Order: sequence, then structure tokens, then C-alpha cells
Amino acid sequence: MPKLDINEVLEDPDVKLEMDPWEWENRCGACDNFYDPIRGYSKHAICKCPHEGHVTKDTNWKHLHCKKFHD
Repeated sequence: MPKLDINEVLEDPDVKLEMDPWEWENRCGACDNFYDPIRGYSKHAICKCPHEGHVTKDTNWKHLHCKKFHD
């Protein structure tokens, strides 16, 4: 089995993404306006999700250029 170079592993973009403790803030699941089919809307929601039914909690809202993200 080949040995891994820790510096090479830590520079991998997927590893950096997984190790970022604030990365979840870029996901629709962090939005108060996100509609969860089980829980419904958060009590802090200020409007309906404009992408309801088309996104999951892991969708990156920045890639959607969502103007209704509210945290």
C-alpha cells in the first residue's frame, strides 16, 4: 500500500471542503426559509423558499444566486 503525504492530502480541494467548519453555512439547509418536507418551514422563516421542491439541504445556495437566503 502506498504511503500518503499529509501535506498533499490536506491540499486536496475535497479534503479542504470537508474540514471547513463553516462550510455548512453555504448550504440551503442552513437557510431559515428552507422547506423541509418533514419539519416544514422554520419558525424564523420570513418568506417561502423560491426553489422549494427543487433543492435539497445540501444544495449550495450561492451557486443558485439565491436572493432569499436568510440565516
